[in-house]
Amino acid sequence: MSEYLRKQALVREISGKIDWLIGRSEEYRSCGHENKASEFSKVISEFASLRGRIQSGAYDAEPNGEVQRLRAALERIKKWAEDPEPGTMYKIWNLANETLKGDGDDA
Repeated sequence: MSEYLRKQALVREISGKIDWLIGRSEEYRSCGHENKASEFSKVISEFASLRGRIQSGAYDAEPNGEVQRLRAALERIKKWAEDPEPGTMYKIWNLANETLKGDGDDA
């Protein structure tokens, strides 16, 4: 279920890596290693760009993604649970198994 992600925790982690890279870049620059510092600057820029894309929602789950699929299955199960029909538990069990298999798009 790849749609579940603590986005702010990921952003904080990336920010920490950016801070670490900035520190290393400054160390290299202060020692006269401008080429190394420049390489770090490129990596910092890529991480900052990634952080911005994450914060903008570029990687958010699609509206009809995994969360919505699971929610729809749960609603059907809740409706069936109110049904006193003998085959109800079998229908619930089958739907739960089908749903937990995923949509074939699991990464």
